[in-house]
Parts: sequence; structure tokens; C-alpha cells
Amino acid sequence: MLPPRDMNLEERDAYRRAFSQTLSLADDRAFLTMVWAVDALQNGRSEEALRHLYAVPAEDFTDRNAVRGWELETLANEVLSNLKNPHYRLFDTQRWESIANLVNVLRRLENAEYGARRGNVPILREMYRIGNRQFEWQRGFFDIPQFYRHTFIYGQGDSAEYFRATHGIDIADMGLMGFALLAAFSDQPIYDRRGDLGLIGIAPDVRERVLARLTAPVADMRALATQVRANGADTAYRPSVLRRYPLISAGHGRRMLHAPLPQLIAARVTSGLFYDVVDGGGPLRADYGHRFEGAVSLTRTRLHTMHVAL
Repeated sequence: MLPPRDMNLEERDAYRRAFSQTLSLADDRAFLTMVWAVDALQNGRSEEALRHLYAVPAEDFTDRNAVRGWELETLANEVLSNLKNPHYRLFDTQRWESIANLVNVLRRLENAEYGARRGNVPILREMYRIGNRQFEWQRGFFDIPQFYRHTFIYGQGDSAEYFRATHGIDIADMGLMGFALLAAFSDQPIYDRRGDLGLIGIAPDVRERVLARLTAPVADMRALATQVRANGADTAYRPSVLRRYPLISAGHGRRMLHAPLPQLIAARVTSGLFYDVVDGGGPLRADYGHRFEGAVSLTRTRLHTMHVAL
């Protein structure tokens, strides 16, 4: 006698196949441009976005019709980790309907994946995972306190010395370059790495050393995404390679840089500084760990003071 079918698993697998088949028809670089354009459309840069999208409905994309930032991050990672159809590139990355349909498939897939495992996952654990995925996008990746906090943690003591000796730059260079790149990618999805950043005091050799920390070629990104996202976890909770390398290089001499989600540049030059010092060993971890605890303690004290004052 055959065991009863699990409709949740069947639905999940059907959506996984549909999602994968659609992504297999997409050109990586064009898809990353699409992600940038959708993000720009929803963040006050519609004029720039509409250079790369057509047939966009005249609707408000800030609420019910929005494609969430965490969904765009998932899509960018999934297109990099997905096998390609060797014969066809049929996904129209410039047509809004194509994008909307794909996002709907992604949402149905995520719902089906949860439905297939909800009996084994405590709801509080699921809420914690949802928060980790969404809160940063809702709060934003860059503000003055965040920049100060991570400069305080990693930009002094043994951590700063290790950073300078290992990478040939200062943490301040990372922050300055981050500002410049955010400005460069605010109105265009692709930027020539040889662009003149000297006007804000970034020398060419420093620029290249910083870019080496933030950038990986598209082939390497595909290999890394395939590796880190092949652990069987649900689509929504797989690691994001864009957190370590928010810039993707391509083209002749790897000159052209793609930044599908410029906000992640800000994340990389603040909280993402961890990637640059994590290999420094136990004493170094103790060095920045001590300052991290101090920053957390100070934040708690300020919150308590505000609560008492209220």
C-alpha cells in the first residue's frame, strides 16, 4: 500500500520547480539591473527606474503593491545560484508584468515552504526568523549612529591595526568609499570602476583596495551563491552573498560594477566590517568584542534613561 501523499510537500515542490525554471531563463546581469530598477522605483527614484522598466502601472508602490527589499535580495541571490537554461534567455527583465509574476511565485513558494514544515517549527522561532530577515530593511541600513557604532567597534585598537596591515587601507577609507558608491549608484545600476572618485579625496590605489573588499566577479558570485545557498534551508532564510560582496563586476577587464541593492553597500561598510577582521584570531575577536559589549551597554543605558524621562 502506498503512503498517503503530502499535499504540502507537493505544492512546495511544484512552486520550487516553477520558480527555478523561470530564473533559468533570465540573464544574470539584466536581472540584477531589474532588481536595482524595482528598488529605485520604490525609493523616490522613479525617473531613473523607468529608464530600465516599461509597462509599469500607475500605482502606489510604497504599500500593498510594493516588492519588499528582502524579497529583492532573495531574488538577486536566487538568480545567481540557479542553473541556467543553456539555450534560451526568455525572461523579460524590463517588463513589469514579468517581475510582478515572478514575485508572486516567490511569495507562494515561501508560503508553501512554511506550510510543509509548520508542524515542526515553533511559531515564536518563525517570528524570530521573520524579524531577522525584515527588520533591517524596514529600519534602514545607514544612519549616523550606526556608522559611528561600527567605526567605534572596528575602527580603533588592534582591530584597526589588523585592518590596515592586512588590507592596506584604513576603515575610514571604507566609509568614505561607501558614501561615494552610494552616490554613484543612486541614479544608475552600473558604474565603471575607473570612474573618477578623486574629487572626494580617494586615490586610485585606495579605490581599488576598497573595491577588492566589496566586489566579486559574476562567475565567482555564482559559485559562492550556489555553495552557501545549497544547504536545503527554505528560500527565505538562505545566506545572502550580497552582504559580503554588494558589488558584482563583469564585462571587459571586470570594469563594470553592478550594485543591485545599493543599501547593502552601506551595510557592508558598517556592520559588514566584521568580514574584514573575523580572520584575525581570538585576541582580535576579544578586542572588538569588548567594544561591541560596551556599545550595547551604552545603548541600553540611553534607552533606560529615555524611558525614565518619559
